[in-house]
Amino acid sequence: MTIDEPYESLRMTIEKHPYERMGDPSKVGSGAWHLMHVCEVFRIHARAFMGEDEIASWPSMPDGLAEQVEMLKEDAGRFADWCRSDPDRVGDVRHGEDLSFEFMMGVMHRHIVWHAAAVHYWCVWKGQAGVE
Repeated sequence: MTIDEPYESLRMTIEKHPYERMGDPSKVGSGAWHLMHVCEVFRIHARAFMGEDEIASWPSMPDGLAEQVEMLKEDAGRFADWCRSDPDRVGDVRHGEDLSFEFMMGVMHRHIVWHAAAVHYWCVWKGQAGVE
């Protein structure tokens, strides 16, 4: 839901701000950088639950920003399917420390929403003004 709900989500940010107004993805802190970061870190978080072997079977992350966002949506679907497919294997998670499933899911959701907001405010404050 943090990715694709119509309100307070990554989707809302994407619909409000065109990719071409998000700045240079290689510039740390730009809207485009925050968006790419969400796509990359989602896989790191999913790996904490699923393991390296499962993530290694996923398609490679594409280069373009729009394509990465589409891949993030697909990744979220793959992750949700994995969680539902065998609930007994969904337990504690190792992500720097041992965390409960619920706590780590909260980390994932907060991370996505925080960076979606960062994209939005970068676009409002810098992208719309043409300042990088």
